Amino acid sequence: MRFSVRLLCRIVCLFFCLQSHADDIEQSLLRGQYLAQVAGCISCHTADNGATNAGGRRFDTDLGVVYSTNITSDNKTGMGRYSYTEFYNALHYGQGKQRQLLPIMPFNSFKLLTERDTLALYRYYMSIPAVVRQLPRNQLHFPLNYDIALNGWGWLQQRQAWLSISHHKKNDNKAVQTTSSHGEQWQRGRYIVEAVAGCGRCHTPKSVLSQPDNSRRLAGAINQNFYAPNITAAELRRQNWTQQDLRQLFRQGYSSRHGTVLTGAYAVPYHYLKPLSKGDMDAAISYLLDTEQPVIANRPVNYGHNQKLPGYQTYQGYCAGCHGLNGEGIEQVAPAMIGNSTLNAQQPFNSVAIILKGVKPRHVEALMGFYEMPDYGEEFNNQTLADLVNYLRTTWSRQTTLLTANDVADIRQRFEPNH
Repeated sequence: MRFSVRLLCRIVCLFFCLQSHADDIEQSLLRGQYLAQVAGCISCHTADNGATNAGGRRFDTDLGVVYSTNITSDNKTGMGRYSYTEFYNALHYGQGKQRQLLPIMPFNSFKLLTERDTLALYRYYMSIPAVVRQLPRNQLHFPLNYDIALNGWGWLQQRQAWLSISHHKKNDNKAVQTTSSHGEQWQRGRYIVEAVAGCGRCHTPKSVLSQPDNSRRLAGAINQNFYAPNITAAELRRQNWTQQDLRQLFRQGYSSRHGTVLTGAYAVPYHYLKPLSKGDMDAAISYLLDTEQPVIANRPVNYGHNQKLPGYQTYQGYCAGCHGLNGEGIEQVAPAMIGNSTLNAQQPFNSVAIILKGVKPRHVEALMGFYEMPDYGEEFNNQTLADLVNYLRTTWSRQTTLLTANDVADIRQRFEPNH
């Protein structure tokens, strides 16, 4: 009888241990799904009209044409045969099963992920449906089109990380080093911005080896045909972004005080930022603004029309009908010029690019959106376009640097088919 009671107790204990482990696995899967959403994996690893996470999206980079990989659990064309260690090394160091991964894969951000979150992502991706998809070969420039050169280049990029692979010491404290001068919410926001969302993959300039230049972290960079703006705290505060402005932008892709995100970043609020929990979003905003104190919204300034500027007549003839005679914009049609962060950016690339290529119609919510803006690349010569942008920036921003026709020509060239 005593033996039976003891056996029964052990069985009950084992049952509760197994149940607790199953609950832990379930929570880890949910955490992995959340992290994958915030990291925006789906936006890079899903081609237009393609299966979710099955890869094949094309990226035209300085290194050549790159196609995103299949990250479903398929054994042959996806990650189904990846062990956890192989997944860890790919995510943190860019070390693929057969060759070095290209830095379009943001392993420089993901290497900051904790052990717990890396495991959660692994469990999640091993659980999603397998999709069989053979992908096009990357078309890399010489000499990176040879694996030996690519792996050597990868070694140069990751030499310090590669040395640590053999030791493979992983712990939750190594992710993003804390600093005693900032509070817990700021630290939490730093982890979201730098490690999970990986904002630096677009907003941080690259070095010669396509590594993030961390001496200019989040200071803005040109990516393909758009400029990811400077989102350092100093620049955001200069442009008078408030917590509410950023919260609206993250949820809707639009700020009523500063305008909309541009074509190259349309996926960001929907795939990266909108899924953020309130706590994580508030923390990320605290980190980006470098303060937990409310930022007061100042009244936007119109510096007045200077009718002598050569761009004045162009604005009145082509732009004022939608954006307003005084740059006030029209609700549900076009954003305002007053307070517009694109005009107020130190880098004028996006201001020129929008006029050259236009903007497709978009909806930020079911009942909120903007009309299409036509392109004027063929209608405006370089001087006319430079005059218009100079007029816009002089009237509705604090930027005083004037563009030249040559500046516009350089930007126009990036949109040429063979660039």
